[in-house]
Amino acid sequence: MICSNAHHPPPMPCIALHRISFWRHQAVRDWLSFSCNRWCNRQNVGMTHQNDTLTPVTSTYRWLAAFCIFMVLIGPASAEETPPWPQFRGPNSQGVARDAASYPDRLNPARNLLWKTPAPGGMSSPIVAGDRVFVTGIDDKQRLQTLAIDRSTGRLLWRKEAPAEKIEKVYHANSPAASSPASDGQRVFAYFGSYGLICYDFEGRELWKKPIPSMPRGFGSATSPVIVGDKLLLNGQGKDSHLAAFRVSDGELQWKVDKPTYPSDYPAPVVWKRDGVDEVILPGAGGVAAYDLRDGSRHWWLGGLSVQAVPIAVIGDGTIFVTSYLPGGDIDHRLELPEFDDMLKKFDKDADGKLAAAEVPRDFVIYHRGGDGGVGDMTVHNIFGRFDTNGDRKIERVEWKAIITAFDNTVLAIRPKGNGQIDKSSVLWEQKKAIPEVPSPLLYQGHLYLVKNGGLVACYEAKSGKLLYYDRLGAGGLYYASPVAADGKVYMSSLKGVVSVVKAGDSLEVLSRTNLGEEIAGTPALAGGTVYVRTRDHVWAFGAR
Repeated sequence: MICSNAHHPPPMPCIALHRISFWRHQAVRDWLSFSCNRWCNRQNVGMTHQNDTLTPVTSTYRWLAAFCIFMVLIGPASAEETPPWPQFRGPNSQGVARDAASYPDRLNPARNLLWKTPAPGGMSSPIVAGDRVFVTGIDDKQRLQTLAIDRSTGRLLWRKEAPAEKIEKVYHANSPAASSPASDGQRVFAYFGSYGLICYDFEGRELWKKPIPSMPRGFGSATSPVIVGDKLLLNGQGKDSHLAAFRVSDGELQWKVDKPTYPSDYPAPVVWKRDGVDEVILPGAGGVAAYDLRDGSRHWWLGGLSVQAVPIAVIGDGTIFVTSYLPGGDIDHRLELPEFDDMLKKFDKDADGKLAAAEVPRDFVIYHRGGDGGVGDMTVHNIFGRFDTNGDRKIERVEWKAIITAFDNTVLAIRPKGNGQIDKSSVLWEQKKAIPEVPSPLLYQGHLYLVKNGGLVACYEAKSGKLLYYDRLGAGGLYYASPVAADGKVYMSSLKGVVSVVKAGDSLEVLSRTNLGEEIAGTPALAGGTVYVRTRDHVWAFGAR
């Protein structure tokens, strides 16, 4: 409580000095205001009158008066500073740090590891807000958790469990804790497909929760919440897909778009401003669409993507860059499905001319991603629901042919012209080389970077689509983490646990490769010169020292 005694200033509020938000705490500011007024009144604003001449008082009072006036004038403490890495892939999910700090060109556990903290399993990415690192996970008892870690020391501050009654079934290469948390600088928001949304303050106190019915998904949930002003945006997955906006203060639904133009399972939405209006950009199966941030009304939409969209969009210079990938759709390695008649001869037990789900073995692989031990291989059952258009749990001849036409992997650079259904005249350029399945593209210093399975990296000139290079990192295997960048460096992480640091530029220059010895599925976070990496069992912090 702040005392208003006229003779003695109130005691300094007991607030942890290590907190980044210290000087923005209202109690501190009230104390400063009171003390400033009292000191300035007593010292006549830092001066005394002697023979009509202004004479400076002690330097201590002058410093205190100036400091207090500065603190009072810098504005209200209504909100925290914008977090440096507030959600999946940082500011607006673009994967680029906004600070000017120096970042390490090598992640060396023996030289520049600041701390390493155990964490439960999961595939979510860490975020950084205030003096904390937040991450989600699932322990060996199948408990879904949100963790807060001290940003400076790596000390676990708290962990909270989501009250999920049943854990959703997920693809063997996915996790029930694949969604990354988000923060507005005051609160942290966690989403689990098995439960819904939960909001905590920075001390771990639950502020609100919103159960969201779990919808069947072929691979399990993976989208992440996104904070834009007073709204939390969430891409609802499954057969009843939707795009929704919730109020961050209490979780109340602000608007909801049922059945988006292009149903979307995985990408987090991003926001850009066009003609003075904030638009929500969401890629999906077959195309990309834009919705008004204020009410969810649809502005424009464009087809031309494959039927699977995992990466989020990236934005720059009035252009939207989107990618889509379906295994087998590579221009150099097109999927060659067996002839439908051959499939009928092998598996059509009831001779009805159709392939029933129960007739095809669950381990019948049609595409190998190249992961160790068959990790990531795609079976007929993985795509059954997507191409069973009439819902009879059988694939007909025409549906089998549709599978082939749906495999069209591409990257589009879009400058939308007008509203409604736009066409290819709004496409600045298109390329079909080196398209990733999971990692989102990175737009950095005029270049568009793509990294895909096998450690293949493509770099395009963003304004023209010119391929600058297509090369190997020297770190193979699957890639789930998206590239991120800061300080002229691009960080790329493989599922095998190898982090490659690449110099940004027109040619591939690998500065370092480090094997952390644990799988990396989450995307690293960048803040204040530190690289935060989430591996299978730990969260790591590497500095530039």
